[in-house]
Amino acid sequence: MGTIESLKVDLATRFPSAKVADADYSKRGLHLEVEIQQADILRLVQILRGHSFFLEFGTAVDLLDGFQIVYQFGRYTEPARVAVKYPLAKNVEPTSIALVYPGADWFEREIFDMFGLRFAGHPDMRHLLMPEDSTIYPLLKTPKAKEKAAKGRAKEEG
Repeated sequence: MGTIESLKVDLATRFPSAKVADADYSKRGLHLEVEIQQADILRLVQILRGHSFFLEFGTAVDLLDGFQIVYQFGRYTEPARVAVKYPLAKNVEPTSIALVYPGADWFEREIFDMFGLRFAGHPDMRHLLMPEDSTIYPLLKTPKAKEKAAKGRAKEEG
């Protein structure tokens, strides 16, 4: 049994409600995509670490009504790339994985800078790229009330 097959069996056993799907590596650059709930992220990354996966990167996506936190993992010994995603409601702190993968420290700080998301349990949650006193989050899609009103008037007039 290969790494991906072994991981799929392990995840299906431990996370029955997770969505675990094969991915077409030639099209997506991934072998496996996993969608879980935030409450399961620490257990899941510990399993990935146990299967000798390293953290490649982490990011977030602003979906307007909430966020999606995305991590990607890889292996050196046998080609295997896994994306792990979980939904996050607005005004909820994501869970830090920096205690399991110390390299997540920088990714999570970058997410804080770009989206304003403070990770619960993060060892050093301060700005990385933006000035310390910054309250600007460049990748937030939240439109301002004035912009919403202007767009609404343009539709009515046109």
